[in-house]
Amino acid sequence: MVSVLFIAFALFLLIGLPIAVAIGGSSFVFALLAEINPIVGLQKIVAGVDNTAFLAIPMFILAGDIMQAGNLSKRLINVANSFIGHINGGLAVVTVLTSMFFGAISGSAIATAASIGKIMHFEMVSRGYDESYSSALIAAASPLGMLVPPSILMVVIGVVSKTSIASLLIGGIGAAVVYALALIIYAVIIAKKRGYRGSEKASAKEKWNTFKEAIWALGAPVILLGGIFSGIFTPTEAAVVAVIYCMIIAIFVYKDVKFKDLPAIFLTSVKTTATLMFIVACASFFGYIIAYTQVSQHMVNFLINNISNPTLLLLTINLFLIILGCFMESMAIIIIVVPMILPLVSYMGLDYIHFGVMVLTNIAIGNITPPLGVCLYTVSGVTNLSIEKVVSGIKMPIIALVIALLIITFVPSVSTLLPQLMMK
Repeated sequence: MVSVLFIAFALFLLIGLPIAVAIGGSSFVFALLAEINPIVGLQKIVAGVDNTAFLAIPMFILAGDIMQAGNLSKRLINVANSFIGHINGGLAVVTVLTSMFFGAISGSAIATAASIGKIMHFEMVSRGYDESYSSALIAAASPLGMLVPPSILMVVIGVVSKTSIASLLIGGIGAAVVYALALIIYAVIIAKKRGYRGSEKASAKEKWNTFKEAIWALGAPVILLGGIFSGIFTPTEAAVVAVIYCMIIAIFVYKDVKFKDLPAIFLTSVKTTATLMFIVACASFFGYIIAYTQVSQHMVNFLINNISNPTLLLLTINLFLIILGCFMESMAIIIIVVPMILPLVSYMGLDYIHFGVMVLTNIAIGNITPPLGVCLYTVSGVTNLSIEKVVSGIKMPIIALVIALLIITFVPSVSTLLPQLMMK
């Protein structure tokens, strides 16, 4: 009977229905066949978004949209380029570091891909970098926006797994560093092989000027993380503070955003929020069906009975998540799949923070894996390159990131050390 749920879901996706409609529609099809009152489904859909922790999501989205409109990415790129742009492959390293810093404000992989991709692809190609290599590196670096605070998806993982959101956000920093280092090492090796030279070394005065210009932008993640670390405000309160700070900086300091621009920015944020929360709402009903049919218990029992080695079990979970990431939307994976595999966390004795960061790293890699890697399509759109051109260069970055994933998976302190030190 439960096969009907997944068959309907797959069919709805194949005919091109939006992911939220496919999730909700398949859930209602199963409910009708299983004689579950449809009213229960409506209740689960409403209850799925009835959580105060979710208030952080629209605020973080709005903060990111305001700073994107305020040309923040240009200032961050200038800072990074002035300090390390002169080394071999310097622009490639700048791309990775800028993606991390911009992600620390936008909290979104897609926003990072769009903002950084518009600028860095042109710069890299104009200095002799291969188009495929440049676009693939930008796409691969974009999911850093999912790992560094304020990660929107980390908030969702915290709600779903009932884990401290603040601890998860901090835990993501270690994973982001490992993720970024993997890409930087790859970028430098390729740059040396292909002879990608750096730009002219900036003077001390030029470095200071670019840093001074970007200091207000760099202040956003400092205020966010400092406030959360110190306990001055919760992640939800931090999101509101971020919006106010970003608005002041974009309007009154950088003056790239006018008051007349705000309605359009708000509308963009509302549309993005509505899309994400509709997925969360529908996936909550899907999750109820999964619990009702005890699919997760059967799956966990199957894995435990057939895979006794903890290392092999972790590798299986990672492989499962990466494959899902090739075909499913990130939010849907978290809402539907995470509750299914949560029982394995206790069985294997994993730390919930380590588990949450590991899951999100898998999802981050899923954002750049064909055929449905959203970052690939975003970069393709902003660079006007064919998706085939972008995909042709993504193989080696994915290999580098899989190595990073294995480090994050089997070295728990990568994601647990900072929370242990800072959340005491």
